Amino acid sequence: MCIISFIGWILFILFAGVGLAAFPIDCFCDFRHRPKRLSKAELINKKTRLLEHVKNLLRESETIKLDQEKEKSKKLNF
Repeated sequence: MCIISFIGWILFILFAGVGLAAFPIDCFCDFRHRPKRLSKAELINKKTRLLEHVKNLLRESETIKLDQEKEKSKKLNF
């Protein structure tokens, strides 16, 4: 039990040291890659593109729903 405890402390010292050294680097990388503030024109452009994408997805979902209903009616008529 003493040997296992000693090995555990050695591993803790090694891995805690690596974690403490990596923490400031991770914080710096998170700061460097943080979201940037968008201008009003960029924000409007992004919103319109998102709205168009949502409309396309809704149209596609309607066509899929119609196709499923046609398949269901074909199976019931059989």
